[in-house]
Amino acid sequence: MPAEILDLIAIARLGGATGTFLNSTTYNTPPVAWTANGIAYNGEPVIVALATDSGLAMNHAGQFNFSHELRNSSALL
Repeated sequence: MPAEILDLIAIARLGGATGTFLNSTTYNTPPVAWTANGIAYNGEPVIVALATDSGLAMNHAGQFNFSHELRNSSALL
């Protein structure tokens, strides 16, 4: 099994054609101009522990919320 993904691409055969690694020239070109949507989010994001039976996981989630600002509430944005 190849350790490098480019090696896997190089030995791939699709429809009888051998694979070739090339960089795309249109990968990051959107088909239309980006427009903002009308959804407004006013809530405060928080981290919650999925393992609510674990006091340590809940404590870690609470500590993360306390020590990290997850939303920039500046009016300058």
